[in-house]
Amino acid sequence: MKNLSVGTVIENYKNSVKELAQDSNPGNKAIVVYGGYMGKSLHTLAALKEIGMDEYYPDSPAFPYNDIQKDWLNYVINYALEAKPVLILDSYWFAHKSCIEKIPEYVELVKSIPTGKIGFTLSKNFVYIDSFSNKKNKIKAGCFFEIKSNLIFLVGYSTPVDLIEIMPSFNFDFDGNQLLSYIRENIETIFPEEENITLEDQLEMVDLLSEAYKIGVYKSLDFKWIEDAFSRRISFERRKKDGETKEDFLKDFAFHLYMIKNGKIK
Repeated sequence: MKNLSVGTVIENYKNSVKELAQDSNPGNKAIVVYGGYMGKSLHTLAALKEIGMDEYYPDSPAFPYNDIQKDWLNYVINYALEAKPVLILDSYWFAHKSCIEKIPEYVELVKSIPTGKIGFTLSKNFVYIDSFSNKKNKIKAGCFFEIKSNLIFLVGYSTPVDLIEIMPSFNFDFDGNQLLSYIRENIETIFPEEENITLEDQLEMVDLLSEAYKIGVYKSLDFKWIEDAFSRRISFERRKKDGETKEDFLKDFAFHLYMIKNGKIK
């Protein structure tokens, strides 16, 4: 996918998400998207919204974790029991490397994918509350827990070779210039809900980010820094009612960029 544009990679990924979510016989397919803070969650949710299935995008598990294995099992089993067509495994919640090191069920789950019967054998008893009867049920240790959902892995800041080898993969590790071009071309769909910042304002922020990236303010540019810049502009637009001017914003933003370049803001 090295020669594909950012937009093409993202659209290919979103189409795969839709395909998995609309599968009439889920439970035997998986995909992985990887790369730094490049909008993996944003585009996954957007894809599901486009087909009216955003209810399948899960709420974040509670932080902090006391027991990563127990918390991962709670998350996966409870969502799997809801029998939704897709199950999202986001490394923002459960880091891919930590899962490999600390969760034997995760390792077995990955190995099961090519077999067409996705799941894992429980290393300990698992107790859950049945959503219909509201009673406690138990899955005994040693039982194979089959997942009847297709899987979507979101992996950040590492290359999940083990997943790439066995399933379709999408590399979101875009460089700053590629990402800025994509943002500029799709600005109205990426930030559609910000009513107090005009299209002209948004494009101006892309110009400021482009110039900052060109002079080396950002070691690498990703959605974290783009959202950071836009949130500062949105905040300024709200403060304009109190008499702040564009010159005030530009001075404030220039100092903000100075702090980023010198490592004071990370």
